[in-house]
Amino acid sequence: MTVEALQTLHILGIAAVLGPALMISRSLWGARGAGTVQASLRRYVPALWAGLAVLAATGASMIVADPARELGNPAFRVKLVLLAAALVFLEALRRAPPRSASLKSRALAAASFALWLAIVAAGRWIAYSGAG
Repeated sequence: MTVEALQTLHILGIAAVLGPALMISRSLWGARGAGTVQASLRRYVPALWAGLAVLAATGASMIVADPARELGNPAFRVKLVLLAAALVFLEALRRAPPRSASLKSRALAAASFALWLAIVAAGRWIAYSGAG
Protein backbone atom coordinates (compact mmCIF):
# COMPACT_ATOMS: atom_id res chain seq x y z
CA MET A 1 0.00 0.00 0.00
CA THR A 2 1.33 3.45 -0.85
CA VAL A 3 2.00 6.13 1.74
CA GLU A 4 -0.72 8.25 0.13
CA ALA A 5 -3.26 5.43 0.52
CA LEU A 6 -2.26 4.99 4.18
CA GLN A 7 -2.63 8.72 4.76
CA THR A 8 -6.06 8.70 3.15
CA LEU A 9 -7.20 5.82 5.35
CA HIS A 10 -5.73 7.61 8.36
CA ILE A 11 -7.78 10.72 7.56
CA LEU A 12 -10.91 8.57 7.25
CA GLY A 13 -10.04 7.09 10.65
CA ILE A 14 -9.82 10.61 12.07
CA ALA A 15 -13.35 11.28 10.85
CA ALA A 16 -14.48 7.98 12.35
CA VAL A 17 -13.16 9.13 15.75
CA LEU A 18 -14.21 12.78 15.64
CA GLY A 19 -17.83 11.99 14.77
CA PRO A 20 -18.48 9.85 17.85
CA ALA A 21 -16.36 12.19 20.02
CA LEU A 22 -18.55 15.10 18.93
CA MET A 23 -21.74 13.19 19.64
CA ILE A 24 -20.53 12.29 23.14
CA SER A 25 -19.56 15.92 23.73
CA ARG A 26 -23.01 17.05 22.56
CA SER A 27 -24.65 14.84 25.16
CA LEU A 28 -22.30 16.16 27.86
CA TRP A 29 -23.22 19.68 26.80
CA GLY A 30 -26.89 18.84 27.14
CA ALA A 31 -27.72 19.61 23.51
CA ARG A 32 -31.34 19.08 22.56
CA GLY A 33 -31.91 15.64 21.06
CA ALA A 34 -28.45 14.38 22.07
CA GLY A 35 -29.82 11.93 24.61
CA THR A 36 -28.29 11.06 27.95
CA VAL A 37 -24.56 10.80 28.44
CA GLN A 38 -24.93 7.13 29.35
CA ALA A 39 -26.88 6.38 26.16
CA SER A 40 -24.39 8.33 24.04
CA LEU A 41 -21.48 6.44 25.56
CA ARG A 42 -23.16 3.08 24.89
CA ARG A 43 -23.97 4.11 21.34
CA TYR A 44 -20.80 5.93 20.25
CA VAL A 45 -17.86 4.49 22.19
CA PRO A 46 -17.78 1.28 20.07
CA ALA A 47 -17.64 3.41 16.89
CA LEU A 48 -14.92 5.57 18.43
CA TRP A 49 -12.88 2.46 19.24
CA ALA A 50 -13.35 1.18 15.67
CA GLY A 51 -11.99 4.48 14.36
CA LEU A 52 -9.08 4.25 16.78
CA ALA A 53 -8.33 0.74 15.48
CA VAL A 54 -8.11 2.12 11.94
CA LEU A 55 -5.85 4.92 13.19
CA ALA A 56 -3.62 2.47 15.07
CA ALA A 57 -3.23 0.22 12.02
CA THR A 58 -2.57 3.02 9.55
CA GLY A 59 -0.42 4.95 12.02
CA ALA A 60 1.73 1.89 12.74
CA SER A 61 2.12 1.33 9.00
CA MET A 62 3.24 4.94 8.50
CA ILE A 63 5.77 4.54 11.32
CA VAL A 64 7.17 1.42 9.68
CA ALA A 65 7.35 3.27 6.35
CA ASP A 66 9.39 6.16 7.82
CA PRO A 67 10.34 5.54 11.45
CA ALA A 68 12.78 8.47 11.75
CA ARG A 69 10.18 10.98 10.58
CA GLU A 70 7.59 9.79 13.04
CA LEU A 71 9.40 8.53 16.14
CA GLY A 72 11.98 11.33 16.25
CA ASN A 73 9.38 14.04 15.80
CA PRO A 74 8.37 16.08 18.86
CA ALA A 75 4.88 16.56 17.41
CA PHE A 76 4.43 12.78 17.33
CA ARG A 77 5.28 12.57 21.03
CA VAL A 78 2.83 15.39 21.80
CA LYS A 79 0.16 13.54 19.80
CA LEU A 80 0.71 10.34 21.80
CA VAL A 81 0.55 12.17 25.14
CA LEU A 82 -2.68 13.89 24.08
CA LEU A 83 -4.10 10.57 22.90
CA ALA A 84 -3.29 8.95 26.23
CA ALA A 85 -4.99 11.85 28.02
CA ALA A 86 -8.08 11.55 25.80
CA LEU A 87 -8.34 7.82 26.44
CA VAL A 88 -7.98 8.27 30.21
CA PHE A 89 -10.64 11.00 30.02
CA LEU A 90 -12.96 8.72 28.03
CA GLU A 91 -12.52 5.85 30.49
CA ALA A 92 -13.15 8.15 33.47
CA LEU A 93 -16.28 9.44 31.75
CA ARG A 94 -17.43 5.90 31.02
CA ARG A 95 -16.96 4.90 34.67
CA ALA A 96 -18.69 7.95 36.15
CA PRO A 97 -20.82 9.81 33.58
CA PRO A 98 -22.58 12.97 34.71
CA ARG A 99 -26.27 12.39 35.30
CA SER A 100 -27.44 15.72 33.94
CA ALA A 101 -26.22 18.76 32.02
CA SER A 102 -24.47 21.27 34.24
CA LEU A 103 -21.68 23.77 34.07
CA LYS A 104 -19.29 20.94 34.99
CA SER A 105 -20.59 18.66 32.23
CA ARG A 106 -20.33 21.49 29.71
CA ALA A 107 -16.72 22.09 30.75
CA LEU A 108 -16.10 18.34 30.34
CA ALA A 109 -17.68 18.47 26.86
CA ALA A 110 -15.47 21.36 25.78
CA ALA A 111 -12.33 19.78 27.27
CA SER A 112 -13.06 16.39 25.71
CA PHE A 113 -13.62 17.68 22.20
CA ALA A 114 -10.68 20.10 22.51
CA LEU A 115 -8.44 17.13 23.36
CA TRP A 116 -9.52 15.25 20.23
CA LEU A 117 -8.98 18.36 18.07
CA ALA A 118 -5.55 18.89 19.65
CA ILE A 119 -4.63 15.31 18.71
CA VAL A 120 -5.55 16.04 15.10
CA ALA A 121 -3.57 19.30 15.16
CA ALA A 122 -0.53 17.54 16.61
CA GLY A 123 -0.83 14.89 13.91
CA ARG A 124 -0.85 17.55 11.20
CA TRP A 125 2.09 19.25 12.90
CA ILE A 126 4.17 16.12 12.27
CA ALA A 127 4.29 17.04 8.59
CA TYR A 128 5.70 20.48 9.36
CA SER A 129 8.09 19.84 12.22
CA GLY A 130 11.39 18.07 11.83
CA ALA A 131 12.64 15.01 13.63
CA GLY A 132 14.75 15.33 16.74
